Amino acid sequence: MDYTRVDTKKLTIAVNKAIELVKKADEAVDEVLELLTPAERAGLPKPHEGFAAAARLVADSTDLDGLKDVAEYDGEAVHEDLANVEVVDKLTPALAKLTQRVADSRLLWLAEAYSMNAELYRLAKARAKTNAVIAKAIEPLAAHFAVVRLKKNEPK
Repeated sequence: MDYTRVDTKKLTIAVNKAIELVKKADEAVDEVLELLTPAERAGLPKPHEGFAAAARLVADSTDLDGLKDVAEYDGEAVHEDLANVEVVDKLTPALAKLTQRVADSRLLWLAEAYSMNAELYRLAKARAKTNAVIAKAIEPLAAHFAVVRLKKNEPK
């Protein structure tokens, strides 16, 4: 594995700047975007793919004018909702890339630390049998790397 090295102070500065920018972005949309509770999210219908196009056609239709009044249907409100969806959808790629970048970096650094510790543990465990200092030093890693071997007739 090729190990990456990123200075933690430099990373901290960059992350703190990103946090401030994300806070500003959240403040920018605070008055116009909703934040639902988990219960509210769970209670909302989840339209199928292609719904927006179908809803636009119906909102534009003049053939349902009498029925729209009975159903308290507001085609203008439907158009506004769908236009708003298009606008906020523009945020998705940028947010997805940032989220993926954070997740990938976290995964990479944990994997690097894990790999180095696995190798250290592999080499140190033999010495730990005769060296109490080494045994004590690698003790926190045992839960992550120790292999429990079952005897032949021992149940799993």
